[in-house]
Amino acid sequence: AGQEFTIDLGSYDKNFNLIIVDQMGRKVLQKNNLTSGTRIAHNLPAGTYFAIIQNNFLSLHSQIIIQ
Repeated sequence: AGQEFTIDLGSYDKNFNLIIVDQMGRKVLQKNNLTSGTRIAHNLPAGTYFAIIQNNFLSLHSQIIIQ
């Protein structure tokens, strides 16, 4: 079954790219030109991943857990 999550950067109004990598460092999902609050559908298996949010102005790294 498909799931989804939301990247919420508050009032941040610039577009960004999202890259999700697994614990082995393999890219498992990439979405470009997102805006804060966009719902992102995925079919990732349960586990721990790393989200990289980046554009010309910022680069954020965060661990996410999909259950």
